[in-house]
Amino acid sequence: MVLINSIRILRERKKEYYIVLSLIFLILFVHSFFIGQNLYIKDREKAEIFLKKISESTKVRFIIDLFRRGKYVTAGSMIFMNNFIIAAIAVYSGIIFFIPLFILFSNAVITGILFGIESIASGTLSLFHLFFIILVGLLEISSLIISTYEGVRIGIGIIKPNISSKERLNKFKQGLYEATLMLSFVVVLLFIAAIIETTGIVIFNLKFVK
Repeated sequence: MVLINSIRILRERKKEYYIVLSLIFLILFVHSFFIGQNLYIKDREKAEIFLKKISESTKVRFIIDLFRRGKYVTAGSMIFMNNFIIAAIAVYSGIIFFIPLFILFSNAVITGILFGIESIASGTLSLFHLFFIILVGLLEISSLIISTYEGVRIGIGIIKPNISSKERLNKFKQGLYEATLMLSFVVVLLFIAAIIETTGIVIFNLKFVK
């Protein structure tokens, strides 16, 4: 029932806002992708330091270790939880208007640079490998865009001018309720993405797992 309601709300949302957020994300990602490639070509040492900082973060190292020990379900669960926490923060930080947008756009920049560096460092990828990456990316990015939209919507409801305090409070409560319903839809997307990502890592035996 919760999932059905979240889908109904999603269908009622103004699609142009999703399109705008998606386009900005895409522009930032593509621009950052070429920055990453250029960084690797001009200063390989800096590019490798960037990759090392990401791979040596506590969360990433923990997940890598789980894969190495063959604990794929636990690793997949950690991937899901990490993405869910980011999505939840994007939703509920909407009280401070700019935070959801910062989360979305900083994610686009960091991911773009990372993929730009890896596109040269890792060499040519198979079509099957690319399919897994694109599929997971679409699911995770869609989840983050939906979460960002809901967070921004909560913020707009709070700062909207020319309404009474009671109406503002009602809008906040309604926005919070609908955002929580939408988060249930995001959970489904992220769960599917985590399964696909975990399966892809196991199938391709990615080099960082070795």
